[in-house]
Amino acid sequence: MTTCPTRRRPARLVRLAFATATLAVLSLAVTASAQLSTSNQQIWYPSPPAINVPGGLHEGAAFGYATAAGDFNGDGHLDLAISASGDSPSGIAEGSLHILYGTANGLSATYHAQWYQSQPGFPGDLGQDRFGSALAAGDFNGDGVDDLAIAAELEDYGSVVEAGAVTVLYGAYGLGLILYNEQVFHQNVLGISDSAEAGDWFGERLAVGDFDSDGRDDLVIGVPREDLFGNELAGAMHILYGSDEGLDPLSQQWLHAHTFGISFAQNARFSNNVAVGHFNPDPYADIAVTFGKATSPRLAYGGGTLVIYGNAYGIGPWSASKILTHDGFSLAAGDFVGDSRDDLAIGYTDDIKILAGGPAGLSSTVAQTLAPLDIGPLTTLVAGNFADNGRDDLAVGIPLADVQGISSAGQVNVYYGLTSGGLLASPVTWHQNMPGVFGTIEENDWFGWALATGDFRGDGADDLVIGAPLDGAFGLQAVGFVHILNGLP
Repeated sequence: MTTCPTRRRPARLVRLAFATATLAVLSLAVTASAQLSTSNQQIWYPSPPAINVPGGLHEGAAFGYATAAGDFNGDGHLDLAISASGDSPSGIAEGSLHILYGTANGLSATYHAQWYQSQPGFPGDLGQDRFGSALAAGDFNGDGVDDLAIAAELEDYGSVVEAGAVTVLYGAYGLGLILYNEQVFHQNVLGISDSAEAGDWFGERLAVGDFDSDGRDDLVIGVPREDLFGNELAGAMHILYGSDEGLDPLSQQWLHAHTFGISFAQNARFSNNVAVGHFNPDPYADIAVTFGKATSPRLAYGGGTLVIYGNAYGIGPWSASKILTHDGFSLAAGDFVGDSRDDLAIGYTDDIKILAGGPAGLSSTVAQTLAPLDIGPLTTLVAGNFADNGRDDLAVGIPLADVQGISSAGQVNVYYGLTSGGLLASPVTWHQNMPGVFGTIEENDWFGWALATGDFRGDGADDLVIGAPLDGAFGLQAVGFVHILNGLP
């Protein structure tokens, strides 16, 4: 996430009533391991029905489906947004959002809010919309407090089913996220290009960056299922620019493969994966986006990666761009080489390739290839500095990994940065059968489905957030857990 130079560097990685609910947290103290530690780790989950969660604990809630870090109340402590995209607080699996506010001692359940679309005054129509399917935090109005974009990728508009929508809640000093000047975006909003169509899933991907370096973050909304000019699932993305009043739909840019000279293709799913970083020395954020061929609704391969460079006018058809032959299932930007410019990690089915940033932007030459212990197409990549040593590390979520013979239990591989540059070739693996990690491995837990990083304790080292949205609890399936492993400065 790119922010004003005067603000604390946030974590990298993407919901008119103010309702509160209670979450339970466990703190465990065990032996530290490498730069991430289970010492005083936190495990968050929705509390049992007797503890004031609207409607009680819900099977299929999928708590931990998406996560995002930001300072939503401007107190200098990082907060955490966690979605439960299958939650049913109204009796319908609409989805909900939990905000854990940070304190001087880290995240606290005492300062917690829950949002969902059936709340009085909350925008949007009640339905099985998968509210919270994607999250992204950024300061869209430049007031020094982070705001939150929340996707409901299955939102309907009348007879137009699963068109998708994105709600933006704005943060306020001392208050956090509030219902004031909130915005809802979809393709029938004035200024947003194209029109809402069935199955578009507008907002399936979200990312944030300051592409024109004006001190206000901009929002990338990916629509990889968009049909264009007779090409099914060709894909597109919208960029909404920040302003003093918030995101401005009238200044949006609508971009697709053909914008940058790439031929339209069915199933290309342009914007299926998006990463934002600073790949060259200028102050403007850049975008990396994949395009390829679809093999199932959430996968793409067989194409490439397009890098689009920001400038004083932002990102649009005028932007310098570069097509890389490297394609993949997931992307992450981070300074892995250690030259103060972001590099790009591209996840494949059997390895991860690192492309280095430089004076002219990303290189086409692979700087490093990492061979994970286990990997699959549904991987999640995120960069963070878990040791506060000036070198970014890379966490790889592999939710479909079979662990000790248990199908799709999930695991996370962490590649630590070297002081000499690059990443350690052998990862440290985390799963729920490791000493000190809460829980036990079970089939289809999907440990590692969602990842985020942030310095929640204020000690200078990033912590790692791991979502396991299909983990069961209290005899119910797919309730979901979120684990936080602490970085060690």
